[in-house]
Amino acid sequence: IVIPTQAFASIVVSCARKLETSRWDTLFNLVGSPEQFFNDCIYHGNLRTAASFCLVADHYNPESAEQRIAVLRKSAETYNDLKLLKEIEHYAKTRA
Repeated sequence: IVIPTQAFASIVVSCARKLETSRWDTLFNLVGSPEQFFNDCIYHGNLRTAASFCLVADHYNPESAEQRIAVLRKSAETYNDLKLLKEIEHYAKTRA
């Protein structure tokens, strides 16, 4: 079975969100870095999936969270995704 890259990313992040964080290392050792998935999703304009990977990537690399949030915010502005912008602002406030 061949799964398109962005569909695979969506499946992976859905699985990750259902797993306990203690099992994420096993998952991401098999499928690849959440940071790379985040970047690929941004590149392909798959912002909802990128937002989910932002949460996962924050678990592994919290010091880069502000940068990821800025990238996601800029992309949401570019695509005029007002709902996502609102969610990003809420997430950014909860991190502060």
